[in-house]
Amino acid sequence: MNQNSLSTDQELRPGESLMSLNGNYKAILQTDGNFVVYGWAPLWASNTWKKDSHRLILQSDGNLVIYDKTIKPLWASDTWSNEISHRMRLTMQDDGRLVLSKDGKETWAAEKK
Repeated sequence: MNQNSLSTDQELRPGESLMSLNGNYKAILQTDGNFVVYGWAPLWASNTWKKDSHRLILQSDGNLVIYDKTIKPLWASDTWSNEISHRMRLTMQDDGRLVLSKDGKETWAAEKK
């Protein structure tokens, strides 16, 4: 997957990533199970390595979740809402921030360490 964002109900599988448009930053669901934002070095991580992460999905309830193969949640952005939205977007920005937005408004961000 060679893009800079995910929309509602889209997912990343191990080895897939989002790349900033300027090519300087990457958010990848690594094959070791960790979801990591990289610049020249790791900037942020979900700390889910060695937990058999199977997919990262941007759910329509607004939550960004990493699941294992048994559909057990391993990590979540805790941004869920009772209001379903199909206008969610997770974007790897050119400044190194991985941002989750709903209707164009930021709801969560993976900030640099």
